[in-house]
Amino acid sequence: SRKATKVTKDVVQVQGNGMFDRVGYLRALDGVASSSSTRGGENHQTRESLKEDIVKALTDLNSYNIGVYGLRGVGTTTLVEKVAQIALQHKLFDKVVITHVSENPDIKKI
Repeated sequence: SRKATKVTKDVVQVQGNGMFDRVGYLRALDGVASSSSTRGGENHQTRESLKEDIVKALTDLNSYNIGVYGLRGVGTTTLVEKVAQIALQHKLFDKVVITHVSENPDIKKI
């Protein structure tokens, strides 16, 4: 039908708009903080310090890129989830979205 033909054209157009050579450019991180594994409560002060540093970066209007990364199992996801809770509690953002970005990111997953 005519309606189906129009919808098909719209879908093709929208799909074409989603094709990019690259999504963005890697910028240097605005600040650097690091920590070793904190399994079993080890380095609790370091973990708290990292949370404070990340929240501070979130409130800095000049910060555009904040990256938290580490080996699997060292608690980076837990750290980010706790920072997200703090950001919501302090009303830094209306909504918080967390995504995992690998070295070779899959844009569709992100």
